[in-house]
Amino acid sequence: MKGTALKRFFSFFAILLASFTSPTIGQEEAVLNIYNWHEYMPQEVLEAFTKETGIKINYDIYESNEILETKLLSGSSGYDLVCPSAWPFVARQIPAGTYQKLQKEKIKNLNGLHPEIMAQLQAFDPQNDYAIPYMWGVTGFAYQKDLISKRLSKAPTDSWAMFFDPDVIQHFSECGVTLLEEPAEVIIPAYLYLGLDPKKENVEDLKKVEELIAKIRPYIRRFDAARSHDDIATGETCLAQHWLSSIAKSQHHLGPNKGPQLTYSIPKEGALIWIDCFVIPVDAPHPDNAHKFLEFILQPHIMAQISNFTRSANAVPASYPLLDKELTKNTSIFLKENDFKRLFKMASFSPKFMKLLTRTMTRIRTGR
Repeated sequence: MKGTALKRFFSFFAILLASFTSPTIGQEEAVLNIYNWHEYMPQEVLEAFTKETGIKINYDIYESNEILETKLLSGSSGYDLVCPSAWPFVARQIPAGTYQKLQKEKIKNLNGLHPEIMAQLQAFDPQNDYAIPYMWGVTGFAYQKDLISKRLSKAPTDSWAMFFDPDVIQHFSECGVTLLEEPAEVIIPAYLYLGLDPKKENVEDLKKVEELIAKIRPYIRRFDAARSHDDIATGETCLAQHWLSSIAKSQHHLGPNKGPQLTYSIPKEGALIWIDCFVIPVDAPHPDNAHKFLEFILQPHIMAQISNFTRSANAVPASYPLLDKELTKNTSIFLKENDFKRLFKMASFSPKFMKLLTRTMTRIRTGR
């Protein structure tokens, strides 16, 4: 009897302890699982959120939108927040039922988001029900002004002709020219340079673009996204197409007065805008905690801390006075209002046309 009573006591004690340590019904455990790009969130911000809320963050990183998409489409990813690029990824994933609607009443700072950026997202999210803009920017190019002017005194530095006119780019081959490697990032600027509509799935237009890029292929040192922003920042190359914020971040890491002086360009023919968005997967295990995190990072002082780290523009205008002056004075990152008129969204091409783009880019890169 004594042993039985002792067992009952320990059973009661275990139940009592569990009641204090386990979430109650309807309450989430204090965990948040985030899947994001490398070096895209300061550790200090993650720690500040945990300190304020008691919610532990499990933070994983991926290297491409394709890796993230595969994870999401496989089902039961286990993540509460992910950060894909708006085009073409979020644009095609929302209709596929990949994400759940935001509970807007839980995010007080939604009204403070940049109206132009929110309008851009309405192309695929008409009521802004799913996607919260995180960082955004432009795919343009940067160049070493001194080296370029020495090689071609009247170089068309406001135009994609710097890359796609053989009579121009041949002057810069020796000092190093790089293009991105993702098919649409290279092919769409060529469409714009030729005055073609980049949203049409026109095979004949694609052939014209392939012929154009084949002519300038001998002058391209490398098609690359992983290190070409570092190469232009350190002076290894003199002309690089890239996400301008990535180049700015590479320059910032070098420190003041190190590396060559670079000039940024958003070509007059137009350029691609990119927006990375936070979205909540439809099967997220901790959606309430995801909303708490979104509410937290949309505070102006937090978003300023993030932008100063990523060297990218954010969508919270109230944070702009808190940003590094070096960052905000770069009008190729923090655009003027008129600049938005020159920006193009990447079209959501059909799978068939995407295969054509990929094959075209493979032939261009390999010369076959």
